Amino acid sequence: MIIRAALFGRSASPEIVNAELAAPGPTEVLVSLVATGICHTDVKAARPGGLVPHPVVLGHEGAGIVAAVGSAVTTLAIGDHVVMTFSSCGGCPSCVAAEPAYCHHSSQLNFGCSSPQRLSVDGTLVHGGFFGQSSFASHAIADIRNTVRVRRDAPLDLLGPLACGIQTGAGAVLNVLRPTTGSKFVVFGAGSVGLSAVMAARLTAVDTIIAIDSNRDRLDVALELGATRVLQAGPETSADLRRVLDAGADYVLDTTGSPEVIYQGLTLLAPRGTFGYVTSPWDGKDVPLPVRHMLWGRRMVGIIQGSSQPHSFIPSLVDLVMSGRLPLEKIIRFYDFEDIGQALDDMAAGKVIKPVLKFA
Repeated sequence: MIIRAALFGRSASPEIVNAELAAPGPTEVLVSLVATGICHTDVKAARPGGLVPHPVVLGHEGAGIVAAVGSAVTTLAIGDHVVMTFSSCGGCPSCVAAEPAYCHHSSQLNFGCSSPQRLSVDGTLVHGGFFGQSSFASHAIADIRNTVRVRRDAPLDLLGPLACGIQTGAGAVLNVLRPTTGSKFVVFGAGSVGLSAVMAARLTAVDTIIAIDSNRDRLDVALELGATRVLQAGPETSADLRRVLDAGADYVLDTTGSPEVIYQGLTLLAPRGTFGYVTSPWDGKDVPLPVRHMLWGRRMVGIIQGSSQPHSFIPSLVDLVMSGRLPLEKIIRFYDFEDIGQALDDMAAGKVIKPVLKFA
């Protein structure tokens, strides 16, 4: 079928093109997109010589309606409302242990884009299947493993970011850190992941929620979403935090991937405190570890996709959205699909926290 898609890699900016999309395979579904979020991983993948082969159709926070199903699909039906999330193999030790976020084949499945036969533009095959979906398009193919049915009364245009950014931040708090009553929680970075962590922490019994970012406007949003205190990142951040925290933080979450920030976060931990991080330095740079400091029962844990089991966690997040306890609308700005270039520019300039593309 002919679809509209945003193609990266043939020019400096994404091109809106007509593309030919193959029919779904036996365990796959065709989804007609309602909206899709833009994530920083999309931005990194759009750069030539980076994460994925080019030319490519990106996008991995898609929400829409099932338009067709493969011959072996029994758990989804035409007309179902769905969110498409990350891919996993289903057979490795992590997947068997119900930990698909740590799938042994995750890198290839999500970043390989090795199924170019799915998409062609002007008669030439291009790369697709980014995160098992490539949802910067009017239609996308996804497998039943990464397609999650959601309740029909929920606004699909809000739900796409639950597939990655929101489930990463909220899941880091609710699934991994699990703050205890009266504890102190610090998050570095007030983008969509960090602010999702703030919203999730507000649902727990923590006493203190501190958000840190260089962008003052985002810190104001953090206060609105439940942070008890905010700090603007700068040379005095560590000293300011030590004055506020006294004995240290029980839980620290880094969403920046900055080596300096990661080290700073580790040194802020109280005895038996836990430091979580959701991304690493993109240049591969290592972070020095304060080994003596860590001896006092302090822990460091890497977190992918909020350690989510998407088929249960995403519907639970949708319920929180519908009850008003996860107010995603406060961090989302909508753009028409054709304005994807502007949305990417605004994201890069820090003018928008979570851009979401809507399809007419």
